[in-house]
Amino acid sequence: GLPAEVVLRLDELRRQPITATLWGVLRVTYVDRLLIMGGGVAVSAAAWLFLPPLTAAGVAGAALLAALWLLRREGRKRNLDPAHWMPATAAKIQRHVDVPVVVFGHTHNAAQEPLEGGAWYFNTGTWIDGQDAGDGVPFTHLLVERTEAGIHAGMYRWEEGESVPLFDSAPPVISWPPVAAEVQRERATNLGGKVRDPFLGAHGS
Repeated sequence: GLPAEVVLRLDELRRQPITATLWGVLRVTYVDRLLIMGGGVAVSAAAWLFLPPLTAAGVAGAALLAALWLLRREGRKRNLDPAHWMPATAAKIQRHVDVPVVVFGHTHNAAQEPLEGGAWYFNTGTWIDGQDAGDGVPFTHLLVERTEAGIHAGMYRWEEGESVPLFDSAPPVISWPPVAAEVQRERATNLGGKVRDPFLGAHGS
């Protein structure tokens, strides 16, 4: 298994659920925007009620500008889609455990992205039919197999009784541990200039 210190580092990567705090709940429901804008309006109204006109105008303007700045700042931080954070988290996991493939699920959106150092991140998408898949592609899945050229890993979808590539580009063949480019070219040459796809045949290199 993994060393205890690696497990602890991986545990530190867990993101706290946004609903674990009151402010998180307010952000999810967009009530925070109402509170920020309402606070700006309340300060402005109080300024006009209790301060001389010239001072009130300055305070009210500053309060509204501050509210607008906070709304813009919160808007930039408001990406609540877990798919946005997964590739970066996958890269951190890969650095800790030194593996060629990091696989996530949950988002229902299939993904296939390279990471630094020759590894890849995959999201398996969803194994449900099109009606329930929402915006995601139905029946997506990851196939992984070790071949002569390296580790073959790619996203596929189940269609008419077989797995077909999900993306237009050929699924990656991952050399692991990473090897120099000239060694990769030599391997491709030894295979007749082609990289075999164990599921679909061969792709030109």
